[in-house]
Amino acid sequence: GGKMTDDRVLDLVERGKQIGSSFNFVKEDESFWATLALQKIGAEYLAHVAVISEQNMACEKFEIYETRAFPTLVLAIAHLQAHSPSPFAISSLSTFKGQKAFSPEAEEILRD
Repeated sequence: GGKMTDDRVLDLVERGKQIGSSFNFVKEDESFWATLALQKIGAEYLAHVAVISEQNMACEKFEIYETRAFPTLVLAIAHLQAHSPSPFAISSLSTFKGQKAFSPEAEEILRD
């Protein structure tokens, strides 16, 4: 364990591990959960973004739920940064214990 460095995180991605972060944030007095995740599949980097308000969790009505493919890791990370309600460090991302954030084979993958 210990503190993850950017290099260590990026190495996990290059080896095909799914990494990410789930956290809660408040916007306009409403509580939300966000999950940001990354996984390399073949030559593409998948960036997964899911945001849901706490009151919609039971009915699974997401504000945002998408998995998008990028040709480079830099672009995939920039996409996650753009959708994050607050800036995050690469080193704060880690592998998911137990259930993953998304299953690449089960998602509709968006491409530009």
